[in-house]
Amino acid sequence: MSTGPKIFTIFVIIIAVCLLCVGSGYIGYNHSLNMARLNLQNTDTPSTQNNNEVVEYDLGYQAGYQAGLKEITNGYDLHDPTYGEVMDFLADDDSNDIPYSKNDHICTDYTTEVNNNAENLGMRCASVYIIYPETGHSIIAFDTTDQGMIFIEPQFDKEVTLPLGKSYSISNGFLQPDDIDDTIVRYLIMW
Repeated sequence: MSTGPKIFTIFVIIIAVCLLCVGSGYIGYNHSLNMARLNLQNTDTPSTQNNNEVVEYDLGYQAGYQAGLKEITNGYDLHDPTYGEVMDFLADDDSNDIPYSKNDHICTDYTTEVNNNAENLGMRCASVYIIYPETGHSIIAFDTTDQGMIFIEPQFDKEVTLPLGKSYSISNGFLQPDDIDDTIVRYLIMW
């Protein structure tokens, strides 16, 4: 047998094994899915044979639910604020009073402080990282219930826009830095 037919035979065997593996995985997945559906149906209409299991399940569910409620009251229960709530919060928040310092207090510090302060008051707030060609900048965002997503420059408590391909500073009425190209390449919103 020459090299060509041997390679072809090996290739066919490899393809057959791969198809067998994929097919087995698919069958196993479908079986698991069907069993889960069957279990859900059995939970909805318990038989007398499984009655003890259903009672134990219900007790466990209720205990877990109550524990979850306790965790929420000790943790965060965040909501999307209205535009007015955001503006009132920013007027009261004094994070922007701290002077900017390249060594001690930069954009990320403002973003973190305002984000934490908003969440401590129950408002869902995002950190936004703006990517420039060679560096970046950090601001915050709120998904308001009445005016949609708004972006805020936390150093100045000013609402800003993020037009891709344009200067962040010029687009928002700030002085453009001499040493940085602040053209917005893209941005990431982190909730």
